[in-house]
Amino acid sequence: MKLQREKMLGGSASMSTDGAGIDDDAKGSQVATLVSRISELFIPVLEKLGTHTNHWWCLVISADPPTIYVIDSLHSNPVEQRKSVIDKMIIGVEKMLFGDEGGHSWGQLLSWDRRRMDIDIQEDNHSCGVRMLLSIKEFAEGFEALRITDMEEARRLLFTQDVLSPYNVVRDHVIELVNDTNKKRKT
Repeated sequence: MKLQREKMLGGSASMSTDGAGIDDDAKGSQVATLVSRISELFIPVLEKLGTHTNHWWCLVISADPPTIYVIDSLHSNPVEQRKSVIDKMIIGVEKMLFGDEGGHSWGQLLSWDRRRMDIDIQEDNHSCGVRMLLSIKEFAEGFEALRITDMEEARRLLFTQDVLSPYNVVRDHVIELVNDTNKKRKT
């Protein structure tokens, strides 16, 4: 499968990862420690478009550089088309991460730059989930553009990456099953 990927541009972060910007009471909390270590937060969304129609897209909050990305294979300009939903989600994330502590001014992330991850617009009504998952994986590797030229191959790639991942606790068992099946076919 051919995936065309473009590397994300590096940049200096204006958001520190040492807890700056978090009120003093929260700095000592476990949440503040966790938040200070987050570089990207991926929020997959399953949107109901009709009775039997759903659409997967994803909001990405990236700390370095401070940017809100939208992964969406259905809309060419999801940053504008989903602005009110994204604004509500961002404020909800802030409340979730920083709690309902006094002194925190909600909406600080609303001023961050917003960009659409450069992915192909889907030409069908069923590939959005695969496109979103591959885009999340590619984004985590530092790429912000993805072109999928073969959807079946993309599905196989997702499956094999997960099955053969060194973090898959049943990886060795799956490999053993495949090898046993191949041996039986040869005989």
